[in-house]
Amino acid sequence: MKRKKILIVEDQLIITMDLEYMLEELGYEVCGVSTNYDDAITAIKTNQPNLILIDIVLEGDKTGIDLADEINRAYHIPFIFLTSHVDRGTIEAAESKTPAGYIVKPFNRNDVYATIELAFNRNHSDAQSEEAATSNTIHETDSHTGLKDRLKAVSESIFKDAIGRPKARLTSAYAAWLS
Repeated sequence: MKRKKILIVEDQLIITMDLEYMLEELGYEVCGVSTNYDDAITAIKTNQPNLILIDIVLEGDKTGIDLADEINRAYHIPFIFLTSHVDRGTIEAAESKTPAGYIVKPFNRNDVYATIELAFNRNHSDAQSEEAATSNTIHETDSHTGLKDRLKAVSESIFKDAIGRPKARLTSAYAAWLS
C-alpha cells in the first residue's frame, strides 16, 4: 500500500524533528519540510502532498493562515493547523479557513495520529460524496428513465399475475399512470 505523503510547515526545528520522526513511525511519508510561506508553496507544487501540517506562526511576513487561504484557493489539499495559540482570535481565524484539524502544542503521538486519520477519512468521504453527486447529475436523466421503465415492467408483471389480465385490459387511469 502506498504511504500517504505529508508536508510539514513549521519554523521550530525541534518540533519539526519530533513530528518527522513521529509521522515516519506511524507509517506516513514526510515529503518535505518548510519553514515559511514561499518554501511551502514550492514544496506543495513539487511534492504534491496528501495532507499538510501547518504552524500558524511562520518565518517571514506571511502566516499559516495566509498559507491556508492559498491552499484552499489553488490546491484543495486538506491541512491541519499546529499551534500553541489557543486564544479566541487565532481559533476563529483558523476555523474560517476550514482546516481538517487543529492540534495544540505540546502534542503527543496519539493526538497527531487521531487528527491525521480523521482528516484523511473526512477528505476521502468528501471526495466520494462529490464523485457520487457528479455521477448522479450526469446520469440523472438516464436513471429516471431506466427506473421508470423498470417500475413499469414490475408493475405490469405484478398486476398481470394478480388478476391474470394483460396491460391492455387495465383501467385507463392505471394505464395512464404507467405511461
